[in-house]
Amino acid sequence: MEFIGNESAKKYIQKLPKIQRKNFKILFPHANDDCIDLLNKMLTFDPNKRLSIKECLEHNYFKELHNSDDEPISKSKFDWSIDDWKPEKIKLQNLI
Repeated sequence: MEFIGNESAKKYIQKLPKIQRKNFKILFPHANDDCIDLLNKMLTFDPNKRLSIKECLEHNYFKELHNSDDEPISKSKFDWSIDDWKPEKIKLQNLI
């Protein structure tokens, strides 16, 4: 868990009960092997080992849908500051 920088978060996670990872092939018996592989690689706890969006799109599961010429990559990161507001009653009423 060296990738977790917040010590409080690390302590909290260490206190959680150990749970065996679910076998997606058992949970989704009709899913094909590429789907199971993609799920395993996307739902990896360590973000350094998890697939990036680009890697997900290039995964064999999407081979018939993937078109790198039609999947532009943004040069800038998305600005999430739009979410930095308190949902107060008046603001919500004005938005509605």
